[in-house]
Amino acid sequence: WLSLSEDKKNLLIMSGFFYDIGKCKMPYDILWKPDKLTDEEFKLVRSHPTVGFQMVQYVHLNDHIKNAILMHHERMDGSGYPSRLMGADIDYYARIIAIVDTYIAMASPRSYRNAMTPMQIIGNFEKNMENMQKKAQIGQIFFIEVLQSQKKYGIMKTIKNGVLCSFFRAYCSVLPNLHL
Repeated sequence: WLSLSEDKKNLLIMSGFFYDIGKCKMPYDILWKPDKLTDEEFKLVRSHPTVGFQMVQYVHLNDHIKNAILMHHERMDGSGYPSRLMGADIDYYARIIAIVDTYIAMASPRSYRNAMTPMQIIGNFEKNMENMQKKAQIGQIFFIEVLQSQKKYGIMKTIKNGVLCSFFRAYCSVLPNLHL
């Protein structure tokens, strides 16, 4: 996948396990609030990449994993957070994790909308990626993999495989008072 070596695939998988670790420090009632977040709550949730990076800053982890934690909400056009990085300033693994995280968010039901279907998600990505060629290439490969997986294993197995990257997030939601 993406012509990555086994070591790089494993690094990407590890990035997927860790990228939302900062949410472990967010209040449970805010993370799972069924209503719209207040501006203050939204600001707090948006701090999770920085909080997560601070949690692992001195831990022996590959720098790409640490960057995926810190940069997975950055956007190629500089509109992301926390640092408004652009293009090549965003770690390659963080760019991939950003696509996976966005896919998971769209495929998950929200209080204000149902879960989107894979085809709706692909359409949404196509609309938003016209001017982001490199990210678009990664996104296209990702969605080809999703569609091939659905054809081979069926939709439910694909969804279960797709949420592998959110395993750690789910684990932390069970342990809201985790102290790392």
